[in-house]
Amino acid sequence: MAAKTLRDLISGSGTVDTTSSSNKLVFSSAQQFKAGTTIKLSGGQIFTIQEGMGTSWTAKQKATATVSGSSFTVSDTGTGRTRGSSGVIVPWGVHTIYCSLVDDVGSFDYYTYVDTLMPEGGLHPYTKDPVVGAFYATMAGDSPSMLTLDRMRMLEGIVRGSTGTTFGNPDARLDTIESKLAPAILAGGTDNVNLGNSANSFGPLVGPVTLAASSAAGFRTVVPRAGTIKNLFAAVSVAPGASKSWAFMVRKNGVDQSLTCTISGASATSASDTSHSFTVAAGDEIEIKIVPTSTPAAAKAEWSAELVVADAGDGGVVDTLLSRGDA
Repeated sequence: MAAKTLRDLISGSGTVDTTSSSNKLVFSSAQQFKAGTTIKLSGGQIFTIQEGMGTSWTAKQKATATVSGSSFTVSDTGTGRTRGSSGVIVPWGVHTIYCSLVDDVGSFDYYTYVDTLMPEGGLHPYTKDPVVGAFYATMAGDSPSMLTLDRMRMLEGIVRGSTGTTFGNPDARLDTIESKLAPAILAGGTDNVNLGNSANSFGPLVGPVTLAASSAAGFRTVVPRAGTIKNLFAAVSVAPGASKSWAFMVRKNGVDQSLTCTISGASATSASDTSHSFTVAAGDEIEIKIVPTSTPAAAKAEWSAELVVADAGDGGVVDTLLSRGDA
Protein backbone atom coordinates (compact mmCIF):
# COMPACT_ATOMS: atom_id res chain seq x y z
CA MET A 1 0.00 0.00 0.00
CA ALA A 2 1.62 3.27 -1.06
CA ALA A 3 2.14 5.95 1.61
CA LYS A 4 -0.05 8.36 -0.36
CA THR A 5 -3.11 6.39 0.75
CA LEU A 6 -2.33 6.73 4.45
CA ARG A 7 -4.04 9.34 6.58
CA ASP A 8 -1.71 12.18 7.57
CA LEU A 9 -0.15 12.57 11.01
CA ILE A 10 -0.30 15.68 13.22
CA SER A 11 2.17 17.17 15.70
CA GLY A 12 2.19 15.53 19.11
CA SER A 13 2.02 17.28 22.47
CA GLY A 14 5.23 17.30 24.51
CA THR A 15 8.13 14.89 24.03
CA VAL A 16 8.76 11.15 24.35
CA ASP A 17 11.55 8.95 25.70
CA THR A 18 12.42 5.45 24.45
CA THR A 19 14.78 2.72 25.64
CA SER A 20 16.49 0.48 23.10
CA SER A 21 14.82 -2.97 22.76
CA SER A 22 11.90 -1.87 24.96
CA ASN A 23 8.34 -1.27 23.80
CA LYS A 24 7.63 1.19 26.61
CA LEU A 25 7.14 4.86 25.65
CA VAL A 26 7.31 7.58 28.31
CA PHE A 27 5.83 10.99 27.47
CA SER A 28 6.55 14.35 29.10
CA SER A 29 2.83 15.06 29.46
CA ALA A 30 -0.27 12.92 29.83
CA GLN A 31 -1.70 11.56 26.59
CA GLN A 32 -5.02 10.12 25.45
CA PHE A 33 -4.31 7.58 22.71
CA LYS A 34 -6.62 5.09 21.05
CA ALA A 35 -5.49 1.58 20.08
CA GLY A 36 -3.37 1.59 16.95
CA THR A 37 -2.31 5.24 17.20
CA THR A 38 0.87 5.87 15.19
CA ILE A 39 3.75 7.56 17.02
CA LYS A 40 6.58 8.76 14.77
CA LEU A 41 9.67 10.19 16.47
CA SER A 42 11.60 13.04 14.86
CA GLY A 43 14.54 10.65 14.47
CA GLY A 44 12.49 8.21 12.43
CA GLN A 45 11.44 5.48 14.88
CA ILE A 46 7.80 4.47 14.38
CA PHE A 47 5.40 2.77 16.79
CA THR A 48 1.75 1.83 17.12
CA ILE A 49 0.12 2.10 20.52
CA GLN A 50 -1.30 -1.01 22.20
CA GLU A 51 -2.34 0.26 25.63
CA GLY A 52 -1.43 2.61 28.44
CA MET A 53 -2.52 5.72 30.31
CA GLY A 54 -1.20 9.13 31.30
CA THR A 55 2.49 9.41 30.42
CA SER A 56 3.28 5.69 30.16
CA TRP A 57 2.27 3.70 27.08
CA THR A 58 3.11 0.34 25.52
CA ALA A 59 3.81 0.02 21.80
CA LYS A 60 3.57 -2.99 19.49
CA GLN A 61 7.13 -2.36 18.28
CA LYS A 62 10.35 -2.29 20.29
CA ALA A 63 12.59 0.76 20.12
CA THR A 64 15.68 0.44 17.94
CA ALA A 65 17.54 3.12 19.90
CA THR A 66 17.43 4.97 23.22
CA VAL A 67 16.05 8.49 22.76
CA SER A 68 15.35 11.23 25.30
CA GLY A 69 13.05 14.22 24.81
CA SER A 70 12.14 13.57 21.18
CA SER A 71 9.37 15.49 19.47
CA PHE A 72 6.87 13.31 17.63
CA THR A 73 3.95 13.21 15.25
CA VAL A 74 0.83 11.21 15.94
CA SER A 75 -2.34 9.91 14.28
CA ASP A 76 -4.83 12.68 13.57
CA THR A 77 -7.50 12.89 16.28
CA GLY A 78 -9.80 15.04 14.16
CA THR A 79 -12.45 14.17 11.60
CA GLY A 80 -10.36 15.13 8.57
CA ARG A 81 -9.32 12.60 5.94
CA THR A 82 -6.25 14.38 4.58
CA ARG A 83 -3.74 11.86 3.26
CA GLY A 84 -0.71 11.50 1.04
CA SER A 85 1.74 13.68 2.95
CA SER A 86 2.96 12.41 6.32
CA GLY A 87 1.22 9.04 6.71
CA VAL A 88 3.57 6.04 6.94
CA ILE A 89 3.42 2.26 6.87
CA VAL A 90 4.43 1.03 10.31
CA PRO A 91 6.49 -2.18 10.50
CA TRP A 92 4.69 -4.94 12.42
CA GLY A 93 1.53 -2.86 12.51
CA VAL A 94 -2.04 -3.60 11.49
CA HIS A 95 -3.29 -1.13 8.88
CA THR A 96 -7.04 -0.74 8.48
CA ILE A 97 -8.63 0.34 5.20
CA TYR A 98 -11.57 2.70 5.61
CA CYS A 99 -14.08 3.87 3.01
CA SER A 100 -15.49 7.38 2.76
CA LEU A 101 -18.42 8.49 0.62
CA VAL A 102 -17.72 12.23 0.98
CA ASP A 103 -14.66 14.45 0.94
CA ASP A 104 -13.64 16.92 3.65
CA VAL A 105 -16.08 19.58 2.41
CA GLY A 106 -19.02 17.19 2.23
CA SER A 107 -19.05 16.59 -1.53
CA PHE A 108 -19.76 13.07 -2.80
CA ASP A 109 -16.43 11.30 -3.43
CA TYR A 110 -16.17 7.54 -2.97
CA TYR A 111 -12.61 6.58 -1.96
CA THR A 112 -10.60 4.57 0.55
CA TYR A 113 -7.75 5.50 2.86
CA VAL A 114 -5.57 3.71 5.40
CA ASP A 115 -4.98 4.36 9.09
CA THR A 116 -3.31 2.39 11.89
CA LEU A 117 -6.06 3.48 14.27
CA MET A 118 -8.13 0.43 15.15
CA PRO A 119 -11.87 0.57 14.37
CA GLU A 120 -14.47 0.90 17.09
CA GLY A 121 -17.72 -0.88 16.32
CA GLY A 122 -16.59 -1.33 12.72
CA LEU A 123 -16.00 2.42 12.23
CA HIS A 124 -12.98 4.72 12.27
CA PRO A 125 -12.80 6.14 15.83
CA TYR A 126 -12.74 9.77 14.61
CA THR A 127 -14.09 10.00 11.04
CA LYS A 128 -16.73 7.29 11.63
CA ASP A 129 -16.08 5.81 8.17
CA PRO A 130 -16.69 2.04 7.82
CA VAL A 131 -13.96 -0.60 7.60
CA VAL A 132 -13.53 -2.31 4.23
CA GLY A 133 -10.35 -4.29 4.84
CA ALA A 134 -6.99 -4.50 6.58
CA PHE A 135 -3.43 -5.64 6.03
CA TYR A 136 -0.36 -6.34 8.11
CA ALA A 137 3.08 -4.92 7.28
CA THR A 138 6.13 -6.91 8.37
CA MET A 139 8.92 -4.44 7.59
CA ALA A 140 9.46 -0.87 6.44
CA GLY A 141 8.35 -0.38 2.85
CA ASP A 142 6.85 -3.86 2.82
CA SER A 143 4.00 -5.00 0.65
CA PRO A 144 0.78 -5.96 2.45
CA SER A 145 1.00 -9.36 4.13
CA MET A 146 -1.74 -11.63 2.81
CA LEU A 147 -3.60 -14.34 4.66
CA THR A 148 -2.15 -17.85 4.28
CA LEU A 149 -5.00 -18.99 2.04
CA ASP A 150 -4.52 -16.00 -0.26
CA ARG A 151 -0.79 -16.67 -0.40
CA MET A 152 -1.43 -20.26 -1.49
CA ARG A 153 -3.84 -19.10 -4.18
CA MET A 154 -1.31 -16.57 -5.46
CA LEU A 155 1.46 -19.18 -5.45
CA GLU A 156 -0.79 -21.60 -7.30
CA GLY A 157 -1.48 -18.99 -9.95
CA ILE A 158 2.23 -18.28 -10.39
CA VAL A 159 3.28 -21.93 -10.55
CA ARG A 160 0.51 -23.11 -12.83
CA GLY A 161 1.13 -20.24 -15.21
CA SER A 162 -0.57 -19.17 -18.42
CA THR A 163 0.76 -21.63 -20.98
CA GLY A 164 -1.90 -24.26 -20.35
CA THR A 165 -5.63 -24.09 -20.88
CA THR A 166 -8.43 -24.48 -18.39
CA PHE A 167 -9.87 -27.57 -20.04
CA GLY A 168 -6.64 -28.87 -21.59
CA ASN A 169 -3.64 -28.79 -19.30
CA PRO A 170 -3.82 -25.91 -16.81
CA ASP A 171 -0.69 -27.25 -15.14
CA ALA A 172 1.69 -26.81 -18.08
CA ARG A 173 4.17 -24.75 -16.09
CA LEU A 174 3.94 -27.08 -13.10
CA ASP A 175 4.70 -30.01 -15.41
CA THR A 176 7.81 -28.24 -16.66
CA ILE A 177 8.98 -27.52 -13.13
CA GLU A 178 8.48 -31.16 -12.13
CA SER A 179 10.39 -32.42 -15.14
CA LYS A 180 13.37 -30.25 -14.27
CA LEU A 181 13.33 -31.00 -10.56
CA ALA A 182 13.03 -34.75 -10.64
CA PRO A 183 14.21 -36.69 -13.71
CA ALA A 184 14.60 -40.40 -13.05
CA ILE A 185 18.19 -41.62 -13.40
CA LEU A 186 18.45 -44.88 -15.37
CA ALA A 187 21.86 -46.41 -14.68
CA GLY A 188 23.56 -49.70 -15.42
CA GLY A 189 26.89 -51.46 -15.86
CA THR A 190 28.60 -54.71 -16.77
CA ASP A 191 28.68 -55.98 -13.18
CA ASN A 192 32.49 -55.83 -12.96
CA VAL A 193 32.80 -58.00 -16.09
CA ASN A 194 34.65 -56.99 -19.27
CA LEU A 195 32.66 -56.22 -22.39
CA GLY A 196 32.84 -58.55 -25.34
CA ASN A 197 35.04 -56.67 -27.78
CA SER A 198 34.41 -58.65 -30.93
CA ALA A 199 30.63 -58.38 -31.34
CA ASN A 200 27.70 -56.21 -30.32
CA SER A 201 26.28 -56.54 -26.80
CA PHE A 202 22.72 -55.94 -25.58
CA GLY A 203 21.01 -55.73 -22.22
CA PRO A 204 18.67 -53.84 -19.88
CA LEU A 205 19.43 -50.15 -19.48
CA VAL A 206 19.06 -50.39 -15.70
CA GLY A 207 21.06 -52.49 -13.28
CA PRO A 208 24.34 -54.42 -13.21
CA VAL A 209 24.06 -57.05 -15.90
CA THR A 210 26.01 -59.54 -17.98
CA LEU A 211 25.20 -58.46 -21.52
CA ALA A 212 23.91 -60.79 -24.23
CA ALA A 213 25.01 -61.19 -27.84
CA SER A 214 21.58 -60.33 -29.20
CA SER A 215 18.55 -58.22 -28.36
CA ALA A 216 15.59 -60.07 -26.90
CA ALA A 217 12.23 -59.16 -25.39
CA GLY A 218 12.31 -59.98 -21.70
CA PHE A 219 15.94 -58.86 -21.40
CA ARG A 220 15.27 -55.13 -21.46
CA THR A 221 14.00 -52.41 -19.09
CA VAL A 222 10.24 -51.78 -19.11
CA VAL A 223 9.29 -48.09 -18.87
CA PRO A 224 6.51 -47.58 -16.25
CA ARG A 225 5.23 -44.26 -17.57
CA ALA A 226 5.45 -41.96 -20.57
CA GLY A 227 8.31 -39.53 -20.90
CA THR A 228 11.52 -38.62 -22.68
CA ILE A 229 14.86 -40.44 -22.57
CA LYS A 230 17.85 -38.09 -22.82
CA ASN A 231 21.34 -37.23 -21.54
CA LEU A 232 23.24 -40.46 -22.15
CA PHE A 233 26.59 -40.83 -20.39
CA ALA A 234 28.97 -43.78 -20.70
CA ALA A 235 32.38 -44.75 -19.33
CA VAL A 236 34.83 -47.65 -19.66
CA SER A 237 37.59 -48.75 -17.32
CA VAL A 238 40.28 -48.75 -20.03
CA ALA A 239 40.66 -46.53 -23.10
CA PRO A 240 39.77 -48.41 -26.33
CA GLY A 241 43.11 -47.76 -28.02
CA ALA A 242 44.20 -45.91 -31.13
CA SER A 243 41.64 -46.12 -33.96
CA LYS A 244 39.38 -48.23 -31.75
CA SER A 245 36.08 -47.42 -30.09
CA TRP A 246 33.01 -48.38 -28.11
CA ALA A 247 29.66 -46.98 -29.25
CA PHE A 248 26.80 -46.87 -26.72
CA MET A 249 23.22 -46.57 -27.94
CA VAL A 250 19.82 -46.61 -26.21
CA ARG A 251 17.17 -48.59 -28.10
CA LYS A 252 13.38 -48.68 -27.87
CA ASN A 253 11.41 -51.86 -28.53
CA GLY A 254 14.38 -53.39 -30.33
CA VAL A 255 14.96 -50.38 -32.62
CA ASP A 256 18.03 -48.12 -32.64
CA GLN A 257 17.42 -44.52 -31.50
CA SER A 258 19.40 -41.33 -32.05
CA LEU A 259 20.60 -41.18 -28.44
CA THR A 260 24.18 -42.48 -28.78
CA CYS A 261 27.75 -41.66 -27.75
CA THR A 262 31.15 -43.10 -28.71
CA ILE A 263 34.32 -43.55 -26.66
CA SER A 264 37.32 -43.72 -28.96
CA GLY A 265 41.09 -43.40 -29.05
CA ALA A 266 44.04 -44.15 -26.84
CA SER A 267 43.11 -41.87 -23.93
CA ALA A 268 39.36 -41.30 -23.73
CA THR A 269 37.39 -43.34 -21.21
CA SER A 270 34.05 -41.53 -21.30
CA ALA A 271 31.56 -39.89 -23.66
CA SER A 272 28.07 -38.40 -23.59
CA ASP A 273 25.15 -37.33 -25.76
CA THR A 274 23.17 -34.41 -24.37
CA SER A 275 21.79 -33.29 -27.73
CA HIS A 276 19.48 -36.13 -28.75
CA SER A 277 16.42 -37.64 -27.10
CA PHE A 278 13.40 -39.79 -27.84
CA THR A 279 9.99 -40.31 -26.31
CA VAL A 280 8.64 -43.44 -24.68
CA ALA A 281 5.20 -44.62 -23.63
CA ALA A 282 4.32 -46.66 -20.57
CA GLY A 283 5.13 -50.28 -21.37
CA ASP A 284 7.87 -49.57 -23.93
CA GLU A 285 11.07 -51.58 -23.54
CA ILE A 286 14.43 -49.84 -23.61
CA GLU A 287 17.90 -51.37 -23.67
CA ILE A 288 21.56 -50.53 -24.09
CA LYS A 289 23.43 -51.58 -27.22
CA ILE A 290 27.24 -51.49 -27.23
CA VAL A 291 29.14 -51.73 -30.50
CA PRO A 292 32.92 -52.39 -30.53
CA THR A 293 35.03 -51.23 -33.47
CA SER A 294 38.47 -52.69 -34.34
CA THR A 295 38.61 -54.87 -31.21
CA PRO A 296 39.02 -52.26 -28.48
CA ALA A 297 40.91 -53.07 -25.28
CA ALA A 298 38.99 -55.26 -22.85
CA ALA A 299 37.16 -53.04 -20.37
CA LYS A 300 34.32 -52.89 -17.92
CA ALA A 301 31.57 -50.38 -18.71
CA GLU A 302 28.90 -48.27 -17.03
CA TRP A 303 26.23 -45.94 -18.38
CA SER A 304 23.28 -43.77 -17.39
CA ALA A 305 20.48 -41.73 -18.94
CA GLU A 306 17.57 -39.62 -17.71
CA LEU A 307 13.85 -40.32 -17.97
CA VAL A 308 11.85 -37.11 -17.77
CA VAL A 309 8.29 -38.24 -17.20
CA ALA A 310 5.30 -36.71 -18.94
CA ASP A 311 2.54 -35.62 -16.58
CA ALA A 312 -0.19 -38.17 -16.05
CA GLY A 313 -2.25 -36.03 -13.69
CA ASP A 314 -0.90 -37.36 -10.41
CA GLY A 315 1.84 -34.86 -9.68
CA GLY A 316 4.66 -36.28 -11.82
CA VAL A 317 7.69 -37.63 -10.02
CA VAL A 318 7.30 -35.08 -7.24
CA ASP A 319 3.94 -34.80 -5.50
CA THR A 320 2.72 -31.26 -4.90
CA LEU A 321 0.46 -29.63 -2.32
CA LEU A 322 -1.11 -27.48 -5.02
CA SER A 323 -4.34 -28.67 -6.55
CA ARG A 324 -3.94 -29.86 -10.12
CA GLY A 325 -6.49 -29.08 -12.79
CA ASP A 326 -5.94 -32.37 -14.58
CA ALA A 327 -5.92 -34.60 -11.50
